[in-house]
Amino acid sequence: MEKRRSKRTIFNLEATLVSRSLNFKGIIQDFADDGICIHIHEEQHMCQLLHGMLFEVEFVLHSGEKIDLQCEVIRTYKKTDNTFEDIVGMKIIDQPPEYREFLKTLH
Repeated sequence: MEKRRSKRTIFNLEATLVSRSLNFKGIIQDFADDGICIHIHEEQHMCQLLHGMLFEVEFVLHSGEKIDLQCEVIRTYKKTDNTFEDIVGMKIIDQPPEYREFLKTLH
């Protein structure tokens, strides 16, 4: 089993994944220094998300501060056959200072 390089913190926030012609809505369910995991509802045609695609992930903190992360899709998978959501694992390419500050509040 693959070991994670950084600690994951569970914290649910609504997010939007934006690329040229694709937009997906989901919930970021865990955060790390180098990546995030997003649950996306199945009806959004996850088959369009491919390994290596680049997206801007936008979300708003409970404080109202908006954060935009440049991310790359590193894996997609279905949670279970009985659920209506898929999971996207993303590597953070560009980590702005406000994201690093947010992570400090989670640990």
